[in-house]
Amino acid sequence: MLTLSQNITTAVTDQYNEDVYDIPAIKKQYDVLEKEIKANTAKEFKVSETSLQSKKGYYESFNKEGDNFLATLRKVLREAETSKTITEGQASEIQNGYQNIVSRYNTFVD
Repeated sequence: MLTLSQNITTAVTDQYNEDVYDIPAIKKQYDVLEKEIKANTAKEFKVSETSLQSKKGYYESFNKEGDNFLATLRKVLREAETSKTITEGQASEIQNGYQNIVSRYNTFVD
């Protein structure tokens, strides 16, 4: 999930910086990430060690942040299809969303 969301963030940022837009390519990456998040969410978080039970909430939060990233990306892609451009603000929204995923992941694995 981290790699996929990072790839999308890089694609959005590069397209903004280069002023060249390939929205269908980003949509393909979106579809792959969406499947990954659904697969992660469907997994049952089971651990036998009681000291790791608290990690379940962190895992769920990580997946929820992935859903939030997808929601932001859907909005940006809708707007970009209409305007045929990605704004600096939209690129920043995607970058912030990715950083939120990384933060939730780090909380989960720490």
